[in-house]
Amino acid sequence: FVSIFVLVFFSACKIDDGIDCALVDCATDQIFSIEFKDAEGTNLITNETYKLEDIEITSGDRQLELVPLDTTKLVTFIISRNIGETSYTIKLNSSETDTLVLDTKQQQNTNFNQCCPPLLFIEKAIYNENQKEIVKMDNGFEKIIVVK
Repeated sequence: FVSIFVLVFFSACKIDDGIDCALVDCATDQIFSIEFKDAEGTNLITNETYKLEDIEITSGDRQLELVPLDTTKLVTFIISRNIGETSYTIKLNSSETDTLVLDTKQQQNTNFNQCCPPLLFIEKAIYNENQKEIVKMDNGFEKIIVVK
C-alpha cells in the first residue's frame, strides 16, 4: 500500500512536458545598460567624457560591479532581484551623481522557468526623475539612453 501511495504521489508531482529541473541551469541575474549621449548623439563613454573606471553604481549600501558588455558605449550592471521599485545611485565622476529607479514586475511562468525563480521585467525606468524609454537591444538585454 505504501509503495502505491508513493508512486501516485510522485506521479502527481511530475513536471509537465518531461522537463527535468535538475538539468535546467537557471539564469537568475538580469543585466541592464545605460547609454550616455550628448545632444548631438555622441556617445559620452566613447569620447571619454565619462570613464568606466570612474563610474560607481550602488543600491542601498551595496556596490554593484559593472559588467563588461560593450564597454566602449554602455554602462552595464546586474539589477537587484527585488520586485517593485529599486533605486540606484550612479556616480559618474567625483562631481556628478545621478539617480536611477527601476520598477520591476514578475513575469508569468512558462514551461522553462517552472524550474527556476521567476524572471523579472522592467516596467519603468526613471533617471533623475525623468521617465525613460526602455529599449530592447539586439542581444535581448535592455537599456535606456540618457542625454546629458
